[in-house]
Amino acid sequence: MLYVALAFFAAGVLSIVAIFGIRLIADRDPAGWLYLVAMGATPFGFVLAFAYVLFSGRRAR
Repeated sequence: MLYVALAFFAAGVLSIVAIFGIRLIADRDPAGWLYLVAMGATPFGFVLAFAYVLFSGRRAR
């Protein structure tokens, strides 16, 4: 589950970098799907990683 969370988070961060990179290099608007990936994958990966940390931790005795 951690690797899936990291993949989603990395995809979201890479899409954010691509959005800014396209704006700087090409001076045009990025594709709409980049915005959707940035808005969806980044928080979903973060929440999945947080859930993994909560569920994989040690139980208190």
